[in-house]
Amino acid sequence: MRPLRLTLEGFTTYKKKQTIDFSNLEFFLIQGKTGAGKTSLLDAMCYALFGRVPRYSQQLPHEEVLSKGSDKVYVEFKFSVKGKEYEVVRYYSRITGRGEVRFYEQGKPLNLKAKQVEERISQILGMGYDVFTKVLVLPQGQFDRFLKPQKQTERRDILNRLIGYEEVLKKLSDRVSQEYHKLEQEIEYMERELEELKSYTVDLYEEKKGRLEETVEAIRQMDIQLRDIQEKLSHLEEIKRKLDELNDLRSKFSLLESRKDEVESLKERIERVEKAKEYESPIKQFKWLSSKLEDLNRQEKELSIKVEKLRSLLEEEVKAFQRYEEEYVKLKEYRKVYDELLQKKEKWERHTKIRNELSTLQLEIHQLKQEILKLEEQISQHASQLDAKKQKIEDLNQSIQEEAELLTEYRLLTSTKTKLENLRKQKEELVRQIDKLQQELSGKEKSLIERILESLRESYRSTGRCLVCGRVEDGHTNLEDTHVVQVDTKLVMKVDEDRNKLEKLKASLERLQEEEKGLLKDLPIDVDKLEEHYQKIVQRLSKIKEDKQTLKTLTEEYEILSHLKAQLEKTLEAKRTALHEKLSRMQALQEEIKQLEDTLGNLTKTSLNQIEEEINNLKELIDTISNNYHEHLEKKNRLESDLKATISRLEEILKSKTSLEEQKLELSPIIYRARTEFGSLEAVEDFLKEKEKLEVWKKQVEDYITEYRTLEEKIKELSELTYSFDHELYNSIKEEYERLSQKHKELVEEKGRLEEQLNNISEKIKRRSELEGKYEKIRRRYELYRLLREDMKSNKFQDFVSKHMLRSVIDRANYYLEKFSPYEFRINNKEELVIYDKTVGAERSVYSLSGGETFLASISLAFGLADVVSDNSPLESMFIDEGFGSLDSETRDNLDDFFELIKQNSNRVVGIISHLEDLAEKFSQRIVVKKHGDYSTVEVYY
Repeated sequence: MRPLRLTLEGFTTYKKKQTIDFSNLEFFLIQGKTGAGKTSLLDAMCYALFGRVPRYSQQLPHEEVLSKGSDKVYVEFKFSVKGKEYEVVRYYSRITGRGEVRFYEQGKPLNLKAKQVEERISQILGMGYDVFTKVLVLPQGQFDRFLKPQKQTERRDILNRLIGYEEVLKKLSDRVSQEYHKLEQEIEYMERELEELKSYTVDLYEEKKGRLEETVEAIRQMDIQLRDIQEKLSHLEEIKRKLDELNDLRSKFSLLESRKDEVESLKERIERVEKAKEYESPIKQFKWLSSKLEDLNRQEKELSIKVEKLRSLLEEEVKAFQRYEEEYVKLKEYRKVYDELLQKKEKWERHTKIRNELSTLQLEIHQLKQEILKLEEQISQHASQLDAKKQKIEDLNQSIQEEAELLTEYRLLTSTKTKLENLRKQKEELVRQIDKLQQELSGKEKSLIERILESLRESYRSTGRCLVCGRVEDGHTNLEDTHVVQVDTKLVMKVDEDRNKLEKLKASLERLQEEEKGLLKDLPIDVDKLEEHYQKIVQRLSKIKEDKQTLKTLTEEYEILSHLKAQLEKTLEAKRTALHEKLSRMQALQEEIKQLEDTLGNLTKTSLNQIEEEINNLKELIDTISNNYHEHLEKKNRLESDLKATISRLEEILKSKTSLEEQKLELSPIIYRARTEFGSLEAVEDFLKEKEKLEVWKKQVEDYITEYRTLEEKIKELSELTYSFDHELYNSIKEEYERLSQKHKELVEEKGRLEEQLNNISEKIKRRSELEGKYEKIRRRYELYRLLREDMKSNKFQDFVSKHMLRSVIDRANYYLEKFSPYEFRINNKEELVIYDKTVGAERSVYSLSGGETFLASISLAFGLADVVSDNSPLESMFIDEGFGSLDSETRDNLDDFFELIKQNSNRVVGIISHLEDLAEKFSQRIVVKKHGDYSTVEVYY
């Protein structure tokens, strides 16, 4: 990560807006008095990137970083990673209590939430917040103490604190202690359970198994006895069952004997009902004939009275009709006078109607003439508008003709832009793959440590010896066997393969860059003006598109006006035709009214009223005579018709009556016999009411006879079978069977109890075996965690981890130290850090280093630690905080040379943070922080 620009406002001591441009800074000094706000610049970078600040524990410390008296915090940080630029902006308002974050890649905003922004930044940097805050600022003073510790454990504590292992080791120690106590409890529980299972042995199992076999044999012998007795008992029970059945049958037979008289009576009743059924139809016919004759006699009497009444009414009506018929003959003369008067009235009404129609026609003709004039004026206006729109259409057609040429140029530029955009996306994809591959490389290097730890565990399980302290399970320590686990060579080979793949990806990226240059070279215009020229073409095409739309609109309006003009002309022609028709109609009406006036002569309104009165009187007289005539004619005809129909009906009744009497006479002998046999017709009908029960009664008689005969045969058969049954023998055998059954049940229950005990003993023995095996495994784990716990308490494990990490830090620090001096770090056989002087080929103590040598060695260790902690992520910048005040005067005088060495060999942006004023002259590039009361300002010197 390389900082490019930092803008902050309302952040800690920077109340007013301050902007720092880092783009031209390489090796510079951040200078200011204590408390001026030097470290706050680095806090602002952390706040912008992760929304957190190392010195504050809260996740979002907005209120803590807010300047006193300010209402908002604003931090904008622009940085680059591998040449690709990014920008993050964080804003918080105290008034609203809300904040927001925005993130940009290559100037383009990404729509990400706050959590996603932090994840994306961690992915880009190749490290998270915890690692970033450790490698961004290196505490120089602590590396001096790390190089030359005052006591044996100080170097270990400093290294673990700088790497961040203190908390990890504490958690690991807690976890080991928890697991130790957990295993201790499991062992205690298992020992208690094993003590409880101690009595469950194989001998006990065999003893119970023998008792079970004896019980099974006893059950088998008893089953044989029970089967023999059961066969005898079953035979006797079958005979006893038949004897019981015989007694039941005899009881049923006695009941049948008691019902014998009842059945005989029922048989006699069945015969009477069967006989009554023979007379059922004749009796019904006889009764129907009697009823019908009574009805006909009643109708004959009523019709005879009605005939006499109708004859009397008809004579009276004939006399009245003759009078009205004479008046009806005179109606012809009345009708002739009525028709003449009615014709005069109709002609007068026609004359009045024509006059009214002529008045209406005159108004309509005047209105049509006005409408025709208005339509002629509208048609003239539409013709003028059509001419104007036609001219505009011709002008637009000329403007649109250049569209084809512009479209060709537009497609060419669009294709070029698309290719350039695709190349850009491919380049971004390659950069993403390169980033991903670099992260994988980092992950594989991380796995080396995991392999080492796994080897420790495997070695301990296989040999029982701890590779950290050399201790074996018997408690003795053999330091000669203590060694460092070797690195997995296969994993190193995979790392080399990934590095080769990384070089290939970078070569592909360079090829895409060359292809992009070729496209830019073929452009007809300068690439800087490409977008401007492209936009001009787009604007011109857009204008042509608008002209096309305008042309389309004008064409549609022209067609609409043409259609409207044609409709108006059509309407005008229709109006003219209607005017001509109305004029012709008016002329015809004028001729007709002249003829009517000649016919009517001197007829006035008064004489017309008299005619109407005469017409009404005549009409009333004619209607009265006609109504009276037709009314009495209809009444006379109706009476004649009723009389004729009544006489006809009376004749039919007399004829039917004679036929029914003959039929009744034929049935008299049969009815006589029925009365003789049953006493009366009512008695016959009483028997007929029970005919529906006849089939049921027959079924009851048949069932009785069948059951009677069946019981007789069954009783005879069972009497022969049960003759020899012995009750005493049956009871004796039954008691013996019940006694043996009870004993058999007890043996079966005993067998179940023994089987249950046997299964329980088997499970307990199995559980004991499993528990003993599991106990040994847990016991071994317990011993391992006991040793680890003791190592943790005595700091042996912490020493092992710090020694392993020290080797990694030294390997990386030697890379820088070799650039600064002819020395390299080594660890001697006493596990002490020493300096190897290549010029003389000998080792010497770090305490023998001069002030300048100590400074360069500390810087190398700081750079080495930063590389290890960041997992070799590309650190393009670093800040070294303080630590120069303790240098001797000679070393401080020679800082120019040391800084120049760092500048030439560190290959990264380095910022030195210090409050010492005499360091300023040693830097050409400086960021000066000044305190002004309650706020600070920043000045940059390049």
